[in-house]
Amino acid sequence: MNKPKHRYLLYLNEFDTIVKKTIENHNDNQLSSFGQLLYQNDGRTPFFKLQGLARIDLKCSKNEKKALKWKEDFKSIEDAIGMYDFWSTLLKNNQKWNFPKEASSYIEYRTNLSLGVLEERLIKKGWITKDDKKYLYEDSSLLNYKKELDKSDWHNPSKEAKKLAKFLRDETIDLHQKIENKELDLDNIEFGIHEFRRKLRWLSIYSTALLGKITFSENDSQDPLKKYITKFNREYKYNILPENDKIESPVSFLRGGFYAMGELINKIGDYKDTGLYSSEMLHIGELIGMNQKDIISKLGEGYSNEEDTIKNAKSVINKYVLKENLLIHIADNFNKQV
Repeated sequence: MNKPKHRYLLYLNEFDTIVKKTIENHNDNQLSSFGQLLYQNDGRTPFFKLQGLARIDLKCSKNEKKALKWKEDFKSIEDAIGMYDFWSTLLKNNQKWNFPKEASSYIEYRTNLSLGVLEERLIKKGWITKDDKKYLYEDSSLLNYKKELDKSDWHNPSKEAKKLAKFLRDETIDLHQKIENKELDLDNIEFGIHEFRRKLRWLSIYSTALLGKITFSENDSQDPLKKYITKFNREYKYNILPENDKIESPVSFLRGGFYAMGELINKIGDYKDTGLYSSEMLHIGELIGMNQKDIISKLGEGYSNEEDTIKNAKSVINKYVLKENLLIHIADNFNKQV
C-alpha cells in the first residue's frame, strides 16, 4: 500500500464490495430502495476519499489531466449521495416536527428524486445495470480505473512528500487569507460559512485518504496548539489517522492543529446544519401556505434563524482562525517539510 495508485485501488475495491453487498441486500428485499441501501452501507465514504486523492493529484502528481476526470467522476456520485443524505435527514427530522401532509409529500418527493439521480449516475458511470426492477453488478468502471492507474506515472516517495507538504501548506494559508481578507463572506451561510467548512474538511479528508503518508507531529510539548491534545480528541474516531510502517518519507500534520481543526469542523457543522434545515423548512412551509410563526413553532428546538446561525458560526471561526491562528500554525509545520 506504499504506492499512490494503491490508495485509489483500495477505495475503488471498497466501493465495489459495497455495490455487490447492496445488490444482494436489494435482491433479498426488492421493496427496498437500492440507493438507500447503498447509503446505509456507507457508499459515500470511499468517494470522499477518492475525490480527495484526485484533488491532491491535480496539484501534486504527473497525472493532472486524468486527476481532473477522476475528480469529476467521484464528485458526481458523492454529490448525489450527499443530496440524498440532506433530504432523507430532513424526512427523518419531520417525523418529530410533524408538518402537514403536503410538506411531508414534498420532502419525500425530493428524497426519491435524489435517489433517482444517484441511480442514474451509478448506471452512467458503469457501476451497475438495471433490468426491470432487478439491479445487476457492472465491472466496467472498476476495470477502466485500474487500466488508467496502471498507465499512470508517480513521483518517488521523497518527492511526493515535498509536494504534499507544499500543497497542504498552500491550501491552509490560502484558507486563512480568505477569512482574513473577508474573501469568504461569513455573513452568507451557504457560500461563506458552509464553503469554509467544506475547505477545512478537505484538509482532514486528504490526511486520512493518504493511508499513512500523513502522520502526527510527535513533539507535543512544543505544539503551539497543545491545549487541544486531550484524551477525548486522541480517541475521537475522526481524529485517528491510518498507520502504515511501510510508508517512506511520511509528512507530519501538527497534532494539536488537527484536533483543533476537527473541533471547529464539528462546531460549524452543528450550527450550519440547523440553519440550513430551518431555512429549507421555512421555504417549504411558505410554499404550502403556512405562516412563519407556525413553522417556527413546529421546528421547536430544531429552529435557528439565519442571524443566529451566522453569529454563532462566525464566532467560532474567528476564535480558532484569527485569534488562535489555527491555520497559520498548521501551515508553519508543513512549511518546515517543504
